[in-house]
Order: sequence, then C-alpha cells, then structure tokens
Amino acid sequence: MITLWDEDLYWSELLRQEGVSFRSGSRLSGRDVVILNCEPAELYAQRIWQHIESGGGLLAAGADAVEVLLELTPVARRLRWITPGGDPPLFRNVGIVDTETRGTFLPGANAGVTDSRAKAILATPAGRGFCILLPFEVPRVLSNAASGPKQFPAETPRFPYDTVARVSRGEVRRLVANCLRFLLGHKDLPYVHLAAVPGGLSPHGDCPQNSTFAFRVDTDFGPRRDLEAVARLADRVGMKFSWYVNIGAHRAHLDLFADLARQGHDIQLHCMRHTVYPDYKRNLENFRQGKDAMVEAGIVPVGVVAPFGEWNPNLNRALEELGFEYSSEFCLAYDDLPFRPVVDGRLSKVLQVPVHPICLGRLVAARQVARRWLPISAR
Repeated sequence: MITLWDEDLYWSELLRQEGVSFRSGSRLSGRDVVILNCEPAELYAQRIWQHIESGGGLLAAGADAVEVLLELTPVARRLRWITPGGDPPLFRNVGIVDTETRGTFLPGANAGVTDSRAKAILATPAGRGFCILLPFEVPRVLSNAASGPKQFPAETPRFPYDTVARVSRGEVRRLVANCLRFLLGHKDLPYVHLAAVPGGLSPHGDCPQNSTFAFRVDTDFGPRRDLEAVARLADRVGMKFSWYVNIGAHRAHLDLFADLARQGHDIQLHCMRHTVYPDYKRNLENFRQGKDAMVEAGIVPVGVVAPFGEWNPNLNRALEELGFEYSSEFCLAYDDLPFRPVVDGRLSKVLQVPVHPICLGRLVAARQVARRWLPISAR
C-alpha cells in the first residue's frame, strides 16, 4: 500500500493518472511506501525514520525530508531540467524532465543530471528500507501552467518546434512511477496499476491485445477541397479521424462534417474565432457561438481543442460553463495520460487529454523529407 502523507490535489491526480491504490494520512502500519509531500513535525519524523529502518520505502522532495534524514543538507538552487543518468531503473522511458522550478541540490545524489551538471536524485538504502529523494517538489512543478517555445530532437535538418507547456508533466509522472516501482520492488512487491491502453495482454504476455491509435485533424483555415482530400485518405486507410472544426472558417462546410459524423468520424469543436482570450467573457462567447452553430447542423460537440494549443484558467472556466467533457491543449500538457487540471483549488470538470504537439506542418517546416504530406494541420 502507498501512503500520501498530506492530502494534495496535484499528487492525488498524478497517482490517479497512474491508477495506483493509495491513501492519505499519517498511518504507517501496513504501508510499504510513504510519499512524504510536506515537512513533518519532529515526532512524526522520528516515526517515519523508524518505519524506513524497519523496511519501508520513502519518496520525498529533499526539502521535505530534512527532519527525517538528519544528515541531509539540501541546498536551494534553481532547477530547469533533469536528464537521465546513473540509475537506469529510475529513468525507464523517461527523457528530459523539464521542471522550471526552485529546487534543491542534494549532496550524495547518484541518479540523473541537472542543468548545473550536478547529480539530481538521491537513491539510498536506510537500514532495511530505501529512500528516494527528488530535487524538486512535485506540486510546485505541476502547478506551473506557463508555456514557451520548445525544440524536439528529431532526425530532421532542423529540429521541429512549437509553443508548448514549460514543464513536462508526462516525464514527471513517469519518473515518479519508476520511483514507486523501485521502492515496491525493494520489498519484492509488484507495482500494480491500471494499464495505459485498453485490453489485456496477448497470450504471450508481451503486449496489449487492444491498443488505440487516434489521428487528430485541426481544420484551421483549410479549403474544402483539402478537407475532402483528408476524408478520402481516412477512407483509404480504413480509419475514423477526430476532426476539430474552426466554425469561423468552415461554417459553410458543416454539411461535410455532419456527413463525416454519420460515417463514424469524431467531430468536435476547434473555435468560432481562431484565438484564445485571456478573459472568461470572450472565451465563453467564442466557444458558445461555435457550439451553437454545430448543434444547429446536427452535431453535438463534447470536446474542444483550443487554437494554437493555448490554455488558461478562464478558458477552462468557459468550457466548464458550456458543459464540455474534455479539451486538449499542449500549452498545458503534452505526451501524457489524461488528467484533470487543478483550477482555483479544485479539480476541473473538463478532462485534459494531452497529445504530442508536433504536427505534419511543423515537420515540413523542419524540412523532413516525405513522399506525401496531408495538406492541412493534423496531429
């Protein structure tokens, strides 16, 4: 069993993303791993140390563990990112972890490398137990909703780029999951969690029987002939695409999207005006007008992808008011599992569905060579 020491929406949502069983509170009996997400009082710190010495596992930010590990002397330091190195089990399927936070330098750290070229993570036995100390506080990183330009390494003449979330939530989640897997494995226990794809394993136990591949098309300002060409491509390859319609540009073509919906394609809303506003009122009107136009055409959208992948709390508030079930904006998160953003001290009613931000148009701009490209923006 995993214990989250202090209730926290960011930690709880991350653990729900993983689909692990956990409880919040200071009870230690029967708990194999403790996630210490705040600095405990002295009495509790002694109890946690005794629990670790007797075989328990501890996952904490270095700044929160100073009362438990008295020899620990973390030093505050700006932490922009962490790269793998030193301990492969902790960085399985983990790339560069963009943190952009006020972190800590941990003397004796032995895994991962920070942007200052110091070791990042301290993974060490303690008595019969084991401790993994991170150089950053998970909620502080996950609460960062800023965005900025980012290049993505690729075998192209130029690296493709886009404006995306400044922190890599997916990498943080995968790193945390590996830490939990390691700590449970130290006690010869399995890491039990929900699978990221539907279906069980194949008879050989090597891969899921049913995985999911989705192709997303943001219609932007593409002419009708290009929309029809993409629809024909979907038919040729036997797929149903997810289309997000710019109503301002394609209101005259809603008959095409209504027909695609009847064929089984997923038709949702991109916008009325191709912009995201900083305020609630204009966001509400933008997406209300777009939704109303689709409903009039016989299409009832339940999802949104905002223009340019931008996100802000007032956009989220507008989408909640309009009853949308999900949205997908890579300026909040990308390459991660779905989650509910924390907004105004609560979990959003609108599920966030991250995607990979680099579309075919960005690959063309990076001079990627290919025989044929789709004529409009697609993900």
